[in-house]
Amino acid sequence: MRHLKAFTLLLTSLILQQVLLQDVVAQQPAGAANVQGAWRVTHPVNGHLYLIVREQRIVSYFWQYWEGERVLRSEWKAFGNGIYFALDSGDKIILSRSDAGVEAFFFNPGRSMTGAPDFRTFALRVSSMDVGKWHRPVSRNASKTGISGDEQVDDSFFGTWEVISSRGLPYHIVVERDRTAATSWPHSDRGVSGMRGSWQRQGSELHIVWDTGHYDILRKNEGKYHKIGYPPSVSLESVEPEPQPALKVEWLPHDPWRALYVESRNKPASNQWKSAKNASKFFRGDWKLLSSPGEMTKLELGRFGGIRGVRKGKVQKGEWKCTADYAILRWEDGTTELIRPLGDYFVTMLYSPLKNLDSVPDQVCPVDPLNRKRWFKLPKLFASGDK
Repeated sequence: MRHLKAFTLLLTSLILQQVLLQDVVAQQPAGAANVQGAWRVTHPVNGHLYLIVREQRIVSYFWQYWEGERVLRSEWKAFGNGIYFALDSGDKIILSRSDAGVEAFFFNPGRSMTGAPDFRTFALRVSSMDVGKWHRPVSRNASKTGISGDEQVDDSFFGTWEVISSRGLPYHIVVERDRTAATSWPHSDRGVSGMRGSWQRQGSELHIVWDTGHYDILRKNEGKYHKIGYPPSVSLESVEPEPQPALKVEWLPHDPWRALYVESRNKPASNQWKSAKNASKFFRGDWKLLSSPGEMTKLELGRFGGIRGVRKGKVQKGEWKCTADYAILRWEDGTTELIRPLGDYFVTMLYSPLKNLDSVPDQVCPVDPLNRKRWFKLPKLFASGDK
């Protein structure tokens, strides 16, 4: 009799567990199953966002270079073929599966999710076992530049480099910790002021985009450093430039270019937008760029988000949006293009379909507003707040 009671209790427990499991499955929206797992989403301003979508309506997330040490959580709700949830910043994200893959749609705080998103990109699936390895808080000793503690430890790229040009003339490249770079390369059209650039780590290499559209790579091989330079407006996969030896040197105080460079860094930054709305007021209009060697192209950024351009003799159309830092152009053929300022100039960075915007671009081109004077004559665009 006692054994019969024990068996009955065990059977009842198993039945209850099965019922509860069925209830959980029944409550689980079909669309949510499409996006379960770990994902990496790259935001053009804030960098990598890592997400773990769990069955229990929980999303665990953190930014790669976030200064905190806690992994945050949010509750997700079903939305079409995926889910939506809110970050602690107030931003809302839709994570949804389409025929092309899983896409992430970002909506700024206060925005309704019924209209077009403020930013749209693809999510890359990553291993949930390894995702914690990407969480690298900023070192206590690190300056507030967005550089992780790991990057602060390896400072071999920071400093002044001497490179010999293809014409046998020496020049300098300066790599700063605040993700900026400068060079006295004598063959650009920037004259004695030289070129300004912005760098990013790509694996063990340091990649620099210059305001002329040139693209340089500093690479370490068997204890020696080399610089590889790509001319503007060419496919980076179509050429393999000859590596040039790069030697780290002390920057002599009497160097005349150094004085000009230091003076320029001491000047306060001027042309900086305070919001995506202010930035869009500037980017709207016509632009000219050298899309391929010898071919001048006109880009038209319309007031209502439409774009039109000509590449290699073919008319292209698409849509454009703005962040507070640059314009994002999405063409109908699937390519994405960023128009971003570098100092007093602009470049576009072209990415093939489904390529992450933090990866190596396919092409970098110099670009300018058709009416360049407005870059210096529209102070209202850079005022705090929207008018």
